[in-house]
Amino acid sequence: MLILICTASIFLPFYLCALPLFLLFIHILLKNENNLNIFTPQHSGWFYSFATLGVAVGVIHQHLLGVFVFGFVIIMFLLSFYIQSIMTEDMRYNIIFIIAIGSIVAAIDSFIQKYPNTSFRSVSFFGNADYYAYICELLTVVLVYAIYEYGPNPLYFAAILANLGGVLTSGCRTAWPAIFVGAVVVMACLKKYRHVIIMAGVAALTGIAILLVPQFIFPRYGKFDNDKTLRLLIWKTAIGFIKTHPFFGQGMLTYLTLSVGRAHDAHAHDLLLEFLLNYGIVGTAIAAVYAVLLLRDLLKNIRINTACAAVLGVVAATFIHGITDLPFIGPQTGATLVITLSIAGICGKYTKPKSEPTNQKNSISSPLT
Repeated sequence: MLILICTASIFLPFYLCALPLFLLFIHILLKNENNLNIFTPQHSGWFYSFATLGVAVGVIHQHLLGVFVFGFVIIMFLLSFYIQSIMTEDMRYNIIFIIAIGSIVAAIDSFIQKYPNTSFRSVSFFGNADYYAYICELLTVVLVYAIYEYGPNPLYFAAILANLGGVLTSGCRTAWPAIFVGAVVVMACLKKYRHVIIMAGVAALTGIAILLVPQFIFPRYGKFDNDKTLRLLIWKTAIGFIKTHPFFGQGMLTYLTLSVGRAHDAHAHDLLLEFLLNYGIVGTAIAAVYAVLLLRDLLKNIRINTACAAVLGVVAATFIHGITDLPFIGPQTGATLVITLSIAGICGKYTKPKSEPTNQKNSISSPLT
């Protein structure tokens, strides 16, 4: 029930979202005080090596705010370990039901925000338009999986349309290719190759339309040149900081701490640059090995657990979004990423049997029962 409450809290203001997450974490510690092996799943040694390096480097360079935020990231991963360890078919179904309803409510709020002032980038219940778009893209990918797994429920289609509308009102450009790639990965993993071809055709037509009439298709077209110049400046600045401490970095939120002037921002707006800046070549290599091992397990287990396809789609969407932005540091986006990455269970395998004796996908118990 706490996990479902945390799922619903994604659509609350960030300070209300964080509270259920910490309550869940405390509950896990108290409930499992004599059985903490839930925090040591397969390959977790790589994660703890990375976590130790991240904390140590931040302390050495006295980036204490970064150490505090990195502590939040560690807690998010520990929650993910626990959620994966108790994931069942019914829990996943109920999580998807909650995010479908929440998507629709959030989209309604975003349209209300948008149309008194059409130039405003809607944030819905979230503090940042890009955060809202990132959450929309992850939920869309999971809902695409749900349609294949549980059937063409009108609720899922309505929620997907709501999330696409949310991305539109947010004005986020990066979310569109991220949604496309994430959905295609889900389709390919589930061997829906005809749908992959259809998606490729839609992408080609969209690309042609952008080339012919970019001012009507491309989001915030008039600001693109200015945004591109600023993004290149941020990347150049980040690379300069990386060169000063290439091996171990300077700790989380280094870019926020060091950047000044026009290049000042919360992060380097690129996933790879952010990792190299914060954790150096060594930390980035450790994180990469850990990620590759987890992805390998997900790919190996798709046949026995199709939810691995949804997780791979979420990862793909996150990496695409990470080329030009870094939207997943925050209570709401962090919780969304943790929950969507956890729905396949540990390493993509079920650790608990289905609560229903039947194996028919459409015979799952009704939501929240």
